[in-house]
Formats: sequence, C-alpha cells, structure tokens
Amino acid sequence: MVDLNSLLITLLYIAGFVLLVVFIIVGIKLIGILNKVDAVVDDVEDKVASLNGVFHAVDKFSDNINAFSEAVVSNVVGAISKIFGKKKSIIDEEDDF
Repeated sequence: MVDLNSLLITLLYIAGFVLLVVFIIVGIKLIGILNKVDAVVDDVEDKVASLNGVFHAVDKFSDNINAFSEAVVSNVVGAISKIFGKKKSIIDEEDDF
C-alpha cells in the first residue's frame, strides 16, 4: 500500500511538472503572438492617422452640402408660404366685408 501511495504521488509530481512546462511554453508563444498583434495594431493606427485628412475633407464637404440643402429648402418653404399666405389673407379680407 505504501508503494502504491508513493507511486501515485510520484506520478502526480511528474504530471504537474509536465503541465508546468507546457504552460510555460504556451505562455512564451502567447507573448510572441501578442507582440506581433501589437505591431499590426500600431501599423493600422498609423494608416488611420494618415487618412484623417480625407475624413476631415469628407466631413467638411457633407457639412457644406447640408447647409446648401437647408438654405434651398428654407427658400422654397418661404416662397410656398408667401404664395399660400397671400391667398389666406385675401380670403380673410373678403370675410371682413
């Protein structure tokens, strides 16, 4: 019985040592992978930073288009309200008589 206990303890120590070695190897490989991912992320950040000027130009262009369309719509609405506003005032004047 004592020999079986010492054999099982020895097997557990060996399994623990093997697992420790495997975890160390996996950890070293993960550190290498994370370094590569970090390099890729830095490269992507540089490329996005170089495109900020393009995004700024597109944003300015869309703001100008928006301002132009608002001006056109307000002018059209003003013209329509003047046309229909005059008819309503003429009808209101006829009702006063």
